[in-house]
Amino acid sequence: LVLRQITSVPFGWQPRRPLSELRVAVLENLFESLKGEESKLYRQALADLKKAGVSAETVTFPEFDAGSLLVILSAE
Repeated sequence: LVLRQITSVPFGWQPRRPLSELRVAVLENLFESLKGEESKLYRQALADLKKAGVSAETVTFPEFDAGSLLVILSAE
């Protein structure tokens, strides 16, 4: 049901839209788990986005057992 609602809405890419109007969600848990070169690349990409005017907001997802989700995703 949710998938149908999401896919029925066209993606409205607006290439002339100012970057300052875009918001990016940054998963705090992901950034904490990155190491070495991977961490450096992601942090540089985030810094570049911010420099270009994109607003970045830190978000966290609650911890949960994703086992049942894997069944659904593999069926799709």
